[in-house]
Amino acid sequence: MDFLQKTFLAPAEKMPLPLEQLLFYCIFAFLLGSIIRFTYKITHKRKDVTPLIAVLPPLITILFFVTENELPIFILISAILIAISISSKEIISILFSAVAGILCGTDNLLLSAGFVIIFSLVFLIFYYFSNGANCRSCKLIIFIPERMNFYEIFNDTFEKYCKTYDLEEIKSTEMGSIIELNYYIIIKSNIDTKQFIDDLRMKNGNLSISLTKAIERA
Repeated sequence: MDFLQKTFLAPAEKMPLPLEQLLFYCIFAFLLGSIIRFTYKITHKRKDVTPLIAVLPPLITILFFVTENELPIFILISAILIAISISSKEIISILFSAVAGILCGTDNLLLSAGFVIIFSLVFLIFYYFSNGANCRSCKLIIFIPERMNFYEIFNDTFEKYCKTYDLEEIKSTEMGSIIELNYYIIIKSNIDTKQFIDDLRMKNGNLSISLTKAIERA
């Protein structure tokens, strides 16, 4: 197809794209976003990674090609990323995706592909040669009183001892007087497990805590 040659060689000035070429750009951007999302899943051992990481690059690409003035686009993207960063643990990958989308939207497909591949490899190499590859995946069960607000009370302890943590299940026991929290966690290497449990018990009213080895999630 003729447009493929024009696509990978950035044109000197921006021209309206035919539908098939715009579709190609969007698919290409989506593939790059999917690579970034897959890399995040591997390095953080998380299953519930937001699809926004994969969807953001094609959305930004479309914005660039439907708007002639690029300044409002940069302002809009910046506002969206700031809003996302307030509540998202995946902000680095989201920023990574945004950059890939901007490169695609400015006719730099080769540069965007090289950027994603190189930095994904860097993240993977850093992960496997750091303590991340030696971390332990565990199932953690914490019992707390019914009246305790559990959403943030353990976060600082998890940040200290865990590479990542996910609250998977909440159950009520003992006629509703006790809440059972089930977490999937990745414990950092060379961590004192007893101290970790002791720190959690200081916050859960000295109720029962169970820590067992878990099967790693896909």
